Amino acid sequence: METLIASVRRTSDQALADLEHAIADQDQAACQRALHALANAAAAVGAETLCRLCHEATSAIDQELLSPDDGGWLAKIKKAHNALGTALANEASHR
Repeated sequence: METLIASVRRTSDQALADLEHAIADQDQAACQRALHALANAAAAVGAETLCRLCHEATSAIDQELLSPDDGGWLAKIKKAHNALGTALANEASHR
């Protein structure tokens, strides 16, 4: 479990950083890759809210309903990512 927690934390942190860079670069394909990686990390530990938000953002970008430079959705993803980090830290401290 400790290995899984560490892996999810690393992967999700990197995916969020990649997402922020992709948004800054207005790179739609990179946004989608980062969202996919973040959703996979979230799904690995059952972080349903974060996973759902990533899938919704990916779908909206695919349908051109959302552009990479529209950062309003990023705040929701960051909030869910922070909640995941807190939950993982709590789980790790109980081990």
